[in-house]
Amino acid sequence: MTKAEDRIRLFTLNSILIETDLRKVQVEIDEDIGHVNIEPTSDMTSYFDTLPNALKTEANAMAKHYVSFYCLENNIRRIIEDLLNEKGEWWPEHIPDEIVKAAKKTQESEIASGVTIRSARMLDYLTFGQLSEVIKHNWKDCFETVFSDLNAVQRIMSDLNRLRGPIAHCCLLPDDEIGRLELAVKDLMRQL
Repeated sequence: MTKAEDRIRLFTLNSILIETDLRKVQVEIDEDIGHVNIEPTSDMTSYFDTLPNALKTEANAMAKHYVSFYCLENNIRRIIEDLLNEKGEWWPEHIPDEIVKAAKKTQESEIASGVTIRSARMLDYLTFGQLSEVIKHNWKDCFETVFSDLNAVQRIMSDLNRLRGPIAHCCLLPDDEIGRLELAVKDLMRQL
């Protein structure tokens, strides 16, 4: 065995030990520290193995942006729902008519296609841009006490909506836009 082979074997063994320790820590603290087991969850896994490595590398790079946006968008939905729930029955009374119609149309389309509907909550049928309109529509009654400034919130959400496109439609986000995304998320959090 060569010296290079010994170093590779030592590196592999060290990696296995580190991986084992990371798994233990993650279980002990009951917190996701970013070390996850990637196990096949379906028959599709074997198909992914045939894809070019460059695509898989890009997908992994974009995954963190999707997770960030998923959390951000759903947190905004939670804030909207929590504040409007204080009004009592709020759907559709506190939602602009065109947004109610669009949400209903999307839900009916899902039902007609025979797929499992995404949610029983109509709020989940609203786009990110429509969520911004709901905030604007209910600014004085609900959101003025939570967010600092309506114009700032509208501008930030508009920026985020533009950045959402490449993330949601599986395009690689350029480095400049990654910086813009990070800044817009920070800006929105400062508004809360």
